[in-house]
Amino acid sequence: MKYLEVKLSQLNQKYKLWSAETFKEFVRRKLSEREWVESIPSVVLPEVANFREHYLASKERFFLEKELSLLSQKGISMIYPGHSDFPEEFVRLAQPPLALTCWGSLNCLRSSRVGVVGSREPSHESKLWMEEELSEFLAVEKPVVVSGAARGVDQMAHSLALREGVPTVALIPSGFHEIYPSSFQEWVPAITEVGGCLISEYGLNVKMRKNHFVERNRLISALSNLLLLVEARKKSGTLITAKYAIEQHVPLGVLPGHPMNPRFSGSLELLAEGAALIRDALDLKIFYRSEMGLDLVVREQSASPEVVVPLKS
Repeated sequence: MKYLEVKLSQLNQKYKLWSAETFKEFVRRKLSEREWVESIPSVVLPEVANFREHYLASKERFFLEKELSLLSQKGISMIYPGHSDFPEEFVRLAQPPLALTCWGSLNCLRSSRVGVVGSREPSHESKLWMEEELSEFLAVEKPVVVSGAARGVDQMAHSLALREGVPTVALIPSGFHEIYPSSFQEWVPAITEVGGCLISEYGLNVKMRKNHFVERNRLISALSNLLLLVEARKKSGTLITAKYAIEQHVPLGVLPGHPMNPRFSGSLELLAEGAALIRDALDLKIFYRSEMGLDLVVREQSASPEVVVPLKS
């Protein structure tokens, strides 16, 4: 701070930035470094303007680097377009994130990823399907599971992945110091221990806002090699994620539901528009393997219900 006082005193003597009374008042009030520099008049000579901008930029960088250094001890890092770990899928977005904070290992982003989305209040049948069919799929294929940390289908998908020892990626609609939902803070150790991570495009202290959900949804779909929609009404955030997937050319698989059940009105609309019909674990395996270019699993009416055949090129 002493250097700053001397430097500003020299600049003031040379360019008369403040009156003598004002300068003395600043000293008496013991302004912080930032307050001192920000008090420099905006219309000044180049030497002063350059000092002001360079000083503020260097201090901002210093505090950011200091904070990131402390966060790195917790396994939190920051990546940006051009960084080796920044997902290429995000670069291609119409509005890519300027930077991402990541909590955990980013190695999982190099593996095959299946996005799982659905209602925050799923039906008993949807939860039973996930418990039986999605679990079977994860146990065999072991893709990285991508979802949005919300209660309901999202958290159940994360939970099933952890149970099967599969890495999972949670896209958060807030900063890491204000994780939303707040209860998801308790999930961090389990997610990072199996090689998964949390990702946010927001500053560390940014709280959740309503528009963050839609912004987060575009990242869920973009990061997924294919997207599984468990249950969605016509007007829902889940349907917005599905629409993003279609725009981003991400293969979309959807569970069917009864047409009289409004919980599945959005799901049926997507199936009518051409989404892949997913009835059980085998359907999901076939869909996944087909899209990933792996050997196909086909359904046969025989004593051996599943037969693996090479994928024809």
